[in-house]
Amino acid sequence: YTLFARTKWQDVVRRHVELIVEDRSTGDDPPVFVRRLPDLSVKVGTRTRLLTEIRSSTDLKLTWYRNDRRVCANDRITEVNEGTFHYLEISPVTLDDGGQWMLMAENFGGRNSCLGTLNVLVPKAYKTPEFVEELRAVLTEQGTVSLECKV
Repeated sequence: YTLFARTKWQDVVRRHVELIVEDRSTGDDPPVFVRRLPDLSVKVGTRTRLLTEIRSSTDLKLTWYRNDRRVCANDRITEVNEGTFHYLEISPVTLDDGGQWMLMAENFGGRNSCLGTLNVLVPKAYKTPEFVEELRAVLTEQGTVSLECKV
């Protein structure tokens, strides 16, 4: 560029200026949810899958939340990633699994999230077990011990 400026004494000053613009973008777009988390109603004790499909130009970092608290895989909850499909498998579903679920997807281009509600249904016949008779310690001289309780 050439810059022309006039001073207060009416002198014209001419300067050559080079403008350099740095491209700070990575060229990556944030993740896009092609299939979002659905709202589901499932019976307690059954199995369910919280399924999403995500399009991303780079590797994803996924974080699951239930009621704003981070959820990690455990003996009941399994995280599965198969291509563009990402889901949590929950088995068996407990009453505590009910609530609002969120999946946060992050890549170099940014982040995106989606929400879904899991409603846990309790059948009328369902009742939490109660111990009628507590477990008793029995002493024996033999090598086999039988432990019994009534529920």
